[in-house]
Amino acid sequence: MDYKFKFDDVTISFHYLERNIDNDGKAPKLKKFTEAEFETLFQNLENLKNPDLEEEEVDSKIRYHAQVIIENVEQLEGRSIAGIYKTSYWGHAFENQDYGPIPAESMNFRSFFFLIYLSDSGHLYIGSQYLGPYGGYTALKNTIMSAIDDKKGISALSFNSSTYYFENAEPKQVHISYSLPPEKITGENSYGNSVVLALKKGSPKDNFEQDVKKDFFPRFGRPKDETRKWLADLLGEKKLLEVKDEDIDQCKIVVRIGGKTKTLHLLDHNEFATRFVIDVDMKPDGHPKYEPLKMEAIELLKNEILKKK
Repeated sequence: MDYKFKFDDVTISFHYLERNIDNDGKAPKLKKFTEAEFETLFQNLENLKNPDLEEEEVDSKIRYHAQVIIENVEQLEGRSIAGIYKTSYWGHAFENQDYGPIPAESMNFRSFFFLIYLSDSGHLYIGSQYLGPYGGYTALKNTIMSAIDDKKGISALSFNSSTYYFENAEPKQVHISYSLPPEKITGENSYGNSVVLALKKGSPKDNFEQDVKKDFFPRFGRPKDETRKWLADLLGEKKLLEVKDEDIDQCKIVVRIGGKTKTLHLLDHNEFATRFVIDVDMKPDGHPKYEPLKMEAIELLKNEILKKK
């Protein structure tokens, strides 16, 4: 029987490790990661291939995301490491068409690409792939930190590059959800107290895309209360809706980026790591091809992270 495979979006997030030490009461002093430490990190990652899951300590580390399984790892030119890691998922039972019931305590594994780069500044940059909603950055980060001997003062930070979306996104719709005031809810006659106002292009001649980029995109990352007030004022000014700013629940902007439809949440915190969309060929098993993905990840690191750091 022939099947049409469902391919999930391939994205990658970027993070970095920084190590600071005390500086006699002054601002902490950066302690660079060295090339010798980087070489040791590579060797320690090599040692994480083919773990013995019969060992209780190993099982526990992988199960609780203190350690990943390294499927393959390689050293690249320019102080870089790349490879594939596996992280565990477990905790609820499910049934598989081919293998029947899978118990809750049984670990399942998903594979993801990773990239590590030692910069001239002495930081360790980390790229971690996602497949649709699935990823394993936390387990990868814990593994890398555990593989470094001098852990004192290490902190992990994530890159949020909203401008990546703004520069490449093509707005399609804006959805503003708001709550009806209690006096307008009629009990049995009400379907609920939340309403969504959808804004979209009305004709080929209007400037919907440009207006959304000009008006909405600069609001990303601003305080929620400030943005809610701005939305309420905008809707009133455009004679679209009279609503109190505290009644606005959410504002979602549907965009096309990298050939895919994405939803940006205007009122969500923007402190999470940006997931950069990667257009890459897929294998029949639903995973991206390694070599093209590696090259795309390296280019993203160079052009979207290092150049703007």
